[in-house]
Formats: sequence, structure tokens, C-alpha cells
Amino acid sequence: MPGRRSVRRWGVVCVVLGSLPSAGRDARAQSNTALAEQLYLEGQKLMQAGRVDDACAKFADSERLDHALGTLINLAVCHEKQGKIATAWGEFTDAAAQASKGGQRDREGFARGRAEALERRLQKLIIEIAAPVSGMVVKLDGQALPPSALGTAIPLDPGDHQLDADAPGKKTWRQTKLNLGPSAVLTRVQITFEDDAPATAANKASSAGPSADAAAGAAGGEPSRATPGNGGRTVGLVLGGVGLVGVGVGVTMLVLASSLSSRSDDEIHRGDVATGHNDHEAAVGDQTVGYVVGGLGIAALGVGAYFFLSSTGGPASGTARSVRVLPSVGPGYAGFAARGAF
Repeated sequence: MPGRRSVRRWGVVCVVLGSLPSAGRDARAQSNTALAEQLYLEGQKLMQAGRVDDACAKFADSERLDHALGTLINLAVCHEKQGKIATAWGEFTDAAAQASKGGQRDREGFARGRAEALERRLQKLIIEIAAPVSGMVVKLDGQALPPSALGTAIPLDPGDHQLDADAPGKKTWRQTKLNLGPSAVLTRVQITFEDDAPATAANKASSAGPSADAAAGAAGGEPSRATPGNGGRTVGLVLGGVGLVGVGVGVTMLVLASSLSSRSDDEIHRGDVATGHNDHEAAVGDQTVGYVVGGLGIAALGVGAYFFLSSTGGPASGTARSVRVLPSVGPGYAGFAARGAF
């Protein structure tokens, strides 16, 4: 039938394009699994050689690439040898839970036994706020703590830790060397905020620079102009990639159409009119598909270029205030066109 070849070609195009992301993910997953296995084996050799720090790094990378119960248990054993009691305790606890879900009783018993033994040696920190302030942020070793962590005994590895606290209108509170000894102990730290002097507050506002001025302008003066960021750049790159695929598929379909058209002419000249007519109809269908898909690809490239240039400060940055994608049809062409209001 005349239209069936075009339908088949559409199906092939869709299946090929749809399978590309899945195939890429499967290949990446297999690559990560193979690398994780190699790192795990190297970690075991380093442990046997007594190079504990290097072994822990290998096990950690292996676990990050491909979560595996055996790797997690080896990482916990390694961290225990490093003296990172709290880290090892958390990993053994997690491993025991995973082993229990998987019905691996031997591993569950080992991990749970190590976790219970380490729990008796844990160093814990309780952070208390004398007068809580709305909007305050407390950071432990650079990581912001959730409000529920305040007043809770937090297990920590032995050694030095840093505690910071900030609150609106208050001086920054900081304890740079919070040392936890090697033996089990419960340490309490109370944070007391002091009012920030007006001069200091003014200096902080002035040191904020352009961002503070922009915020003030947005609040009561001239409306601030949003600067396109990474989102526009990502949209541009994605549309550009889709456009390239569309152009490639369109060109392929046009080449097929040209070949079919030439073949139909030869068949008609040889007297095989029915076959020549069918091939001619198929060529027309493929040509239409080529124009439509290629046109859409070109339109996607144009829109992608607009978004990319707008986000990177290119020629379109700060000039086009809006963009619309509208249908566009012309001789031998059907697709979409991007139009901006400037």
C-alpha cells in the first residue's frame, strides 16, 4: 500500500530515538558496576597491606558508584580502624538493617554486633540555644543542622569540630575547635546570641554590595531585572540537541525520498507503472516527513540558540523580553518559528 512505507519509517525513527536514553543509562550503569567492583577489590588488597586510609577511600568510591551490602560492611570496618567511631557505627547500623531486609542473617548478626560494641564508645554532642532566634542557622563542620537536631545527642567522630551559629541582627557565634576526646563522653555546648551593634550591621549591609542594592531596588524602587541563569542555558542545550536530531532525521528522510523518486522514474520507463506509482507515492510521503521533521529540528535549533545566548549574555541577552513559538508553514516547509518581542 502507498502509505505503509512511510508509517514503517516513522516507527523505526521513533523506536531508535526512544531507545537511545535507555541504552545510555544501561551502559552507564554497567560501567559504574564494573568500576565499583574493581575499586572494591583494590580496597581489600590495601586493607590486607595495612594501608587503611587508602582502602577507605576505595571502598567509599565503590559504595558511591554502586550500593552493595558487602562494600558497606567493609567500609564500616575500615572506618572503625581509622578511629571514626560514629561514622562506622552509622554504617554498621545501616548495614544491619539492609541485611535484615534481605534475609542475610550472618551479615546482619555481624553488623549489629559491631554497631552495639561501638555504641558504648560513641562521643556525643548536645547543642543548646539559650534564647532561640527566628531565622537562626546552626552549622556543624560547615553543614547546616535541622532545627530538630538542637537538643539531641549527636554522635561524632573523635577529634576537632567547628560549630557556627548565625541569626538576624545578632553577632556570629563560633567555636572553632570543639574537641571530643577518645573516650565515651557527652559534651554540651550552649549558644548565646549577642545583639549586633548598629555600626556592624551597617557594615554588613554595605559589604553585601550590588546584591543588597538590587534587593533594595526590588523592594521599593525600580523593578529588578532578572538575569537568565543556568536554567536558560540548559533549555538551550536540550533544544539544540533535539534540533540536531530532527535535522539529521529530516535529511535522512529527504535522501530516501530522492532515491525512491529516481527508482520510480526508472520503473515507469521500464513499463512497470504500478510499482513506479507506489514508489512515487512513498517518495512523496517520505519527502513530507523529511520537511516536517527537518523544519521542526531547525526551529528547535533557533529557539535553543535564543535561550542559550540569553543565558550567557550573548547578543540576545537583555534585549528580547519574550519569546513565542508559533506554527510556520511555507512552500516545501512545515514547522515552528520562534518570535521574540523586543
